[in-house]
Amino acid sequence: MLHLKKADGINEKDMIFSRRELLKIMIPMFFQQVLNMTVGMINTMMVSNAGEAAVSGVSLVNSLDSVLIVFFTALVSGGSVVIAQTLGTKNAKNVSESAKQLLYAATTVAILVSFVVLVFRIPLFSVLFGDAEADVLASAHDYFFFVALSFPLLAINEATGACFRAAGNSFISLIVSFAINVMVVCGNGIFVMGLDMGARGAALSTLFARLGGAVILLILIHRKKYPVHIEKLLR
Repeated sequence: MLHLKKADGINEKDMIFSRRELLKIMIPMFFQQVLNMTVGMINTMMVSNAGEAAVSGVSLVNSLDSVLIVFFTALVSGGSVVIAQTLGTKNAKNVSESAKQLLYAATTVAILVSFVVLVFRIPLFSVLFGDAEADVLASAHDYFFFVALSFPLLAINEATGACFRAAGNSFISLIVSFAINVMVVCGNGIFVMGLDMGARGAALSTLFARLGGAVILLILIHRKKYPVHIEKLLR
């Protein structure tokens, strides 16, 4: 007869990370992902004045953009595990090289994804949104072109954020994600409401906001005061 033994309770002193330390990593990660998805929602709301076709086109592309956000998040998660393991060796040079390789790999994959979806965007749209009206597809094409150009910037944001999370600091990427949302709102105010550029204006605000976030994070990841930092990025 099989006898089951009641498991002993977990002693928090035996845990590598305390519950409080885990929550300090997990809660900012959760809100960061929410903010990443909020970019598309902001664009949809602020482009509503441009007409139904613009709103529908933006909404169609946002579904695809959300899938790619999840893809890049999953892609860099594996790299963050490697960085965390390297961080445990207390070899600063190896940590820097691991972070640099993650950034290179994520950016390279994102560039390839951008190239493929831009070259094949017409058949891709025909397969995914073939039943949409012509003016909706036109707005979707305008919006998608500039959003696709921002995929490498999105990959940079996710990769650098993963580097900070590997060192137990999730608040930096959370704050930058919030700043990106603020830049998207300001960009839409200029391009969509001010210049009346419709879906294309919303895409431009996303592109410039992600560019701003990438620049901020690249500057921060070069600071030696952080446990995970990059030296000589272009070498």
